Amino acid sequence: MSKEMDNNTKEPDNTPIILEVPTDDLYICTNIHEGQLPPLLEDAVKVAELPYQQDILLLTALTATGYAMPHIKMLHDDGSKYYYPNLMSLIVAPPASGKGLATHAQQLIDPIDKVLRASGKTATIAADSSSVTFFEILQECGGNAFMLATETDELSQAMKKDGGMYSSLFRKAAEHEKWMRTRYRGNKKKTYRLDVPKLSALITGTDNQVRPLLGNGENGLLSRFMLYTVDDLLLHDENVLKHNDKPNPDGAMAVYDRLGQEVLSRWDWLRGQDHDCLWVLTDRQVDAFNDLIVDAKQLAIDWIAARRFGHPKQMVTLMLAMTNRLMTNLKRIGMILTALRLEPWDELPQTITCSDDDFKTMMLLGEKLMRHALHITESLVESAPNPELNILVRSDAAERITTLLAQLPEKFTTKNIYEVAEQLGIAKRTVDRYLAQMTEQKLIVKIQKGVFKRL
Repeated sequence: MSKEMDNNTKEPDNTPIILEVPTDDLYICTNIHEGQLPPLLEDAVKVAELPYQQDILLLTALTATGYAMPHIKMLHDDGSKYYYPNLMSLIVAPPASGKGLATHAQQLIDPIDKVLRASGKTATIAADSSSVTFFEILQECGGNAFMLATETDELSQAMKKDGGMYSSLFRKAAEHEKWMRTRYRGNKKKTYRLDVPKLSALITGTDNQVRPLLGNGENGLLSRFMLYTVDDLLLHDENVLKHNDKPNPDGAMAVYDRLGQEVLSRWDWLRGQDHDCLWVLTDRQVDAFNDLIVDAKQLAIDWIAARRFGHPKQMVTLMLAMTNRLMTNLKRIGMILTALRLEPWDELPQTITCSDDDFKTMMLLGEKLMRHALHITESLVESAPNPELNILVRSDAAERITTLLAQLPEKFTTKNIYEVAEQLGIAKRTVDRYLAQMTEQKLIVKIQKGVFKRL
């Protein structure tokens, strides 16, 4: 080899490739105890063994069953507006990671679709449909439809062709807002009108497929979705190595066929009702839920402050919008969980109240899905070297902390502060956050476990 060629030879790149296994902060089902979910969801999840696969199946079943719940609703926005249990879920995962499990959603919907097709209607909308077809199908099925898109490219292309109309319809359906559109076919004018559009959508794709669909997230479509990201390929499903000479009656295909029949029975029972059923939270649950919103926003702010973004204000705006709309989706999940506990063919009550188990699941999903949303949103926003970002949040938290401290002795325990906080109407979850803030701001110092001293 000549000296010139030798000089041009590049040194081998010995930089290690780091494969990070998600921590428990991202998994959902590993934190749900046996018997906490309604039986249908328990059965839907347990056909998988890997944590992220169970999470995918949980979101899959929630999205599909939410479509099949006519006459179930809740009041939102201080009781000024009705919302329904229709969810839009987006699962972002690398190739060959198991996101194809989401196709089991179709097994849950197919029995309903078969019944509707017998009367010239349908339950599903194809992902590559034009917005006009979307309108027509929604009108045919009473304003409620289901979409499964396992190849996000198809949906992205459909939205691109329709110049934003498709994306707008998604956003309208997420908020159940009235939508009208007039189109000419030849010399004939056709008007489409949807008074209360409802769409349950389950979309999966790789990171590169999702970017064209969501853009930079600023059109509002991103925040309408429940987001879940898979970044765990170090684990593999050992079931693929097993061989059988006959179908497994406990396998995913057989289980979801059976669950599809149960979903059909519930849907048929609910659509035959002559009144709606209102889902509600208890006063105690409302207080805890409000604390979760504050915690989620603080998590987003801490996340943003610890990173570098070329457009930090854009990231702040996106994440606060994501937090607000995630809370709506969590309440939709609560509706689904509670409605799945109703016994078909019993009398449908006028009101159903969220159980403690279902509320616990709601709160868990809120914490976990917020972390997933942060991961996905970060990938959409341009990152760049940026001076340290200081985010000042103006709120009454400082005043409440001062009031709280003033009523505590110089040395106090967590029990002491919880008792004082309860008298001031401050939730336990909020107190835990305040303790961390006070320690960080050097207002107090931790002497030992559960014991603090004012400075």
